[in-house]
Amino acid sequence: MSDRPSLRENFRRLFDVERGLATMYHHLPWTHRLMQALWLSLLTVLSASIAYGLGLALHAEQAFWAPLTAVAVTQQSYMETRTSSRDQLIGAFVGSVAGFSARLALGDMYIAYPMAIVASITTCWLFRLGNAARLSCITPTIIMLVPYTGSFWLIALLRIAQVALGIASAMVVVSVAERVQQWWIRPAE
Repeated sequence: MSDRPSLRENFRRLFDVERGLATMYHHLPWTHRLMQALWLSLLTVLSASIAYGLGLALHAEQAFWAPLTAVAVTQQSYMETRTSSRDQLIGAFVGSVAGFSARLALGDMYIAYPMAIVASITTCWLFRLGNAARLSCITPTIIMLVPYTGSFWLIALLRIAQVALGIASAMVVVSVAERVQQWWIRPAE
């Protein structure tokens, strides 16, 4: 018999933690929640703006994909942003490979799209990348359903590059913001 807790017990523990965090959040004064919301809004706007500006500077045809990624991955802490970014990058890569493979195998038929979604999710789950699985569906949706001009593989590579640009922007903004926070709340010497 294994010392490991059952799946049911793990879900119970996770539910208890989530409930505790939700209770703690709901008991914060509204001014604290407002400040947290405004801080995250500022970080998100800065990340998205930088990503969009860089996309335009690089003459990306559809520069809005980089700020979409920045918005998706920006969190209040560097560690959370890094984790979210890692999941987004893995998901984008798996989704691109799945979308490209489905398009090669099945052509322009619609069935290629759901097959890419199934392949993306399944691949991520098999490699214990559950959070990336949810995000891996975004890339095949973008590269297979959004109209494009040019070769399919080039579009897939450009989307991954734009995801990386959005991630880099978010990581820099949150990293600098976290250092500013640490400096500001540092105890007086």
